[in-house]
Amino acid sequence: MKRTTHILTILSFLLFLFSCAANPVEIEALYNSGKYEQTISEINKRLFFHVKDVKFLHMRARSFEELKQYDEAIKDYERIISIDPNYAQAHAGIGKILFDKKHYAQAELYILRASSIDPENFEILYLAGRCELMLEKWDKAERFLKLAEKMNPDFAQTYFYTGMARANRGEVEGAAVSFNSYVNKDPNNLVARYNRGFAMMKSSMTKIVTHWDNYNACEIPSDQ
Repeated sequence: MKRTTHILTILSFLLFLFSCAANPVEIEALYNSGKYEQTISEINKRLFFHVKDVKFLHMRARSFEELKQYDEAIKDYERIISIDPNYAQAHAGIGKILFDKKHYAQAELYILRASSIDPENFEILYLAGRCELMLEKWDKAERFLKLAEKMNPDFAQTYFYTGMARANRGEVEGAAVSFNSYVNKDPNNLVARYNRGFAMMKSSMTKIVTHWDNYNACEIPSDQ
């Protein structure tokens, strides 16, 4: 009798918990409105019954990121990968956190894995280009950034970072072209205008001087 009562109590609790959980549409609305703590709370209830729901694990990970709880976010991304090793956004999510922490070599492993799974994802390609740039792998950086540029030609920062890769490789005329494209899309950015002018000046000098110092890049503008 006691055992039956105990089982009924558990079932009642589970039914109560299920009835209190927000439906998926409501959870997404909470997330989209920036209510990340409430989002996490509701996802926790949902995951009690749907433990392998990678969509909501991903949403919870993103919510943790927004709250700067990066260790918790990484745990969720790792959980997603254990369920679906080919979930590109989970690899990219860990890579981005490591990139933001300036652990570029570690970040590269996850970002490259993400790009191999989803080679047509603009955000992943753009992040890969920036990561390779920080690791001073200029050729790889330009390759990823040019792929990103083709996917979203109106995104100004890709041109700036391509210019950085070309400048550091010594391809001054190409750098000038990239910086010029960036300035055309963001004419108020003084750093890009300076780099464009400097690259153009260096390009003119190569017609007279056969040897010149390597181009030193200026600071990089923050992403919009």
